[in-house]
Amino acid sequence: MIKCRYGKLFKLYSDKIKILKAAANALKDNPFLDSQIFISDDVSKSVWKDRAKLRKDYLTGIKKRGNVEFAFIPWSVPAQILFKETNCSILKAFKLPDE
Repeated sequence: MIKCRYGKLFKLYSDKIKILKAAANALKDNPFLDSQIFISDDVSKSVWKDRAKLRKDYLTGIKKRGNVEFAFIPWSVPAQILFKETNCSILKAFKLPDE
């Protein structure tokens, strides 16, 4: 068991979803160390769906461009594809188009 800052107890899980839900419940309405980062289990499913859509519909097309060295989907919110073009020193981002 792990005791968190707010006195709640967590069991050790091997499942990422259970860990995310436990963290979201413990930190709900409480910023961690006065940071602006909040955890929400509501966001996770939509972000997973967005990443899957990016991977399925867009990632291969971006990788096949002649001027792209590499492309990947980072674990960030919002879901996006980061890629580097050959003549550019910074990464560019591609996000899902608004529907």
